[in-house]
Amino acid sequence: MILPNILPEGACAVKRGIIAVVLVALIAAMVLSGCGQSHPKSIVSDFLTLIQKGDYGAAYDMLSSFAKEKYSLDSFTKLLQDKDSSLGRITKFEYKKGYLGAEQSSMVFTITRTKDGKDTTVEATFGMRLDQGKWRITDGF
Repeated sequence: MILPNILPEGACAVKRGIIAVVLVALIAAMVLSGCGQSHPKSIVSDFLTLIQKGDYGAAYDMLSSFAKEKYSLDSFTKLLQDKDSSLGRITKFEYKKGYLGAEQSSMVFTITRTKDGKDTTVEATFGMRLDQGKWRITDGF
């Protein structure tokens, strides 16, 4: 059975145009979102939250292969525990600014540590790079 063409002339062209616009919008959204990758700002926030909780092993897993060549899990843990002992635990942190490149980025956070009721606030810059398809922390901790 052949169905009659009930669409007005030019309707197919309009449909193709709409489909093209939708496809372009979807592709642009994927590119701008990093194809589902987390933004470096979120990764540093997650990293600092893990340190705040004392979960140094999970924080270590967020390091780049370059950083892991410099620090073993034990030396990384000791570095952070020494900071906790001397300056206090992280009590809050806040994103300040960042640079986002194609394969490298840097995120600046203020970090407040509290010991014996005294706050110490520092500004830290976290270097990051794409490592095996994911943003990973290279330095700044």
